[in-house]
Amino acid sequence: MLMKIVKLSKGELEGFGIERSCDTRVYFHPVKLVGWIFWHRLGKMLEMAEPEKSEVALDFGCGQGLFLPTLSRYYDKVIGIDIRSCPQTKKMLMGLNCSNVEVLQMDGSNTSFDDGTFDVVFCADALEHFKDLKIPLAEIQRILKPSGKLVINSPLETRFFGFIRSLAGYKKPADHYHSAKEICEETSKFFKINKKYNFPHFFGLFRILEIIAAQKER
Repeated sequence: MLMKIVKLSKGELEGFGIERSCDTRVYFHPVKLVGWIFWHRLGKMLEMAEPEKSEVALDFGCGQGLFLPTLSRYYDKVIGIDIRSCPQTKKMLMGLNCSNVEVLQMDGSNTSFDDGTFDVVFCADALEHFKDLKIPLAEIQRILKPSGKLVINSPLETRFFGFIRSLAGYKKPADHYHSAKEICEETSKFFKINKKYNFPHFFGLFRILEIIAAQKER
């Protein structure tokens, strides 16, 4: 069963000054199935992480922070990082009383965190934006605690995914450098992969996202 997510409305986000962008528009697409997929894959990522309240979590490449209110409910401390500054995200977190969440502008290729800072790292549609996957994966490996968990969501980039993207009115972003398969293969060089899940499951062969749960080996 998917874990409960904090699903914000378009009006709520606009009230916090978060406008429609490439980070948020898929959640409020006129085709409701598109929005459902992108909200609920966050719940599947959380389920695969098997959260414990005492853990410290990182949302790596948090964008405008739509995953952060959900993570706030399941973890003792949460940090979100993104290469872009997002003051509206901080306003949203204050408005939702997410006092255990901190948002930082930071390059995921070279963070300022100490070794072994986090129990779990989430990468929701983030790693495909790095040309050289070795760089962010090595950094995540460094900042994870021994036996720490990594949960990644990536586009499958199959022909069917391309068809769905065009049907929804989107073009493949120029900075989507890798498919889920490539990300999984590179991740396996740094972490032990425990679970793989193609989402949404009810699409049968025609799934569009892949979620993997991996672990840092001691």
